[in-house]
Amino acid sequence: MVLIGWTAFHLGKKVSSGVAGAPIGPVPDDGPSRPMLVRLSPDDVAEKVRTFDAVDHSFYGLTRWLMLSGPNDTDVGLINQCPQGPTQRRAGDKILLVRLNLRRGADVVSEADVLIVAGTTANVVVPTKLGVPLQYRIVTSAVDPMRLQVQVKVPKPGSVEMAASSQENALSSETAVLGTSLELEPYHDASAGRLVVGRQAFDLQVAAAASSLPG
Repeated sequence: MVLIGWTAFHLGKKVSSGVAGAPIGPVPDDGPSRPMLVRLSPDDVAEKVRTFDAVDHSFYGLTRWLMLSGPNDTDVGLINQCPQGPTQRRAGDKILLVRLNLRRGADVVSEADVLIVAGTTANVVVPTKLGVPLQYRIVTSAVDPMRLQVQVKVPKPGSVEMAASSQENALSSETAVLGTSLELEPYHDASAGRLVVGRQAFDLQVAAAASSLPG
């Protein structure tokens, strides 16, 4: 399975691929990370998996991941297979919902839900309130969907060229990288570590749960 770059999609509305690289103003580090709650419930997962299912039907069962961030930012990643006719993913296939929450102190900088077919990888660009996008790489396991690897890169302000056809190159000048392996409890959040950019500290919190596609 090979990812066809990433395609902007928002229930029929394309998202602009141009992102202005805004400087992140320096502020003092606020010390040790504070406890954070990333709320995730069975209802959340069921609703988002239904959304994934609807999008997947539109793409003939070729959806690899679906990213939802705020009311206007939605991306979908596809596999590069050309079906001879309409194909649908089988009911019961496992879909993992990963909730990503990045904070600077008490301020939420970026939030996103990424739905991933268990056993595949998602390379996702997520917007932030600072105007600088983040690149996440999420690697999942088909055997145990709650075991995953998460990497996040912060690009250098002013150096981002968000061309949809060259996502990897767009974030090659990152100023900070955080990578971790997680073994999560369903619906329970966990700290994925601290990302330091200049004089600022950002804490990443992750929660996840898996669900089967509806029959």
